[in-house]
Amino acid sequence: MPAAMADFIVDKVGSVKWVIISLSLFAGVVSAFIDNVATVLIIAPVALNLARRINISPVYMLIAISISSNLQGAATLVGDTTSLLLGGFANMDFLDFFFLKEE
Repeated sequence: MPAAMADFIVDKVGSVKWVIISLSLFAGVVSAFIDNVATVLIIAPVALNLARRINISPVYMLIAISISSNLQGAATLVGDTTSLLLGGFANMDFLDFFFLKEE
């Protein structure tokens, strides 16, 4: 599956810059619903296959994926442990974390 996804991304995206940006955006979307570490572990094989196919170092892709995952994960109640603790203490559900309710 990572090789198939790498082929799809290489076919659709023209330059290395857009490959890294699209993979980072994908990591951000996935991280909104899955834990940050799990997101990086899911997307890292795709990044490694992409780096191998376009002959670049995978370090830049992995850094971009991890930063994107961490930023998006902190914005939702699911992605980060700190957010979970804060939401549990404040009795917030998933949507309450985005919007402040006045009661």
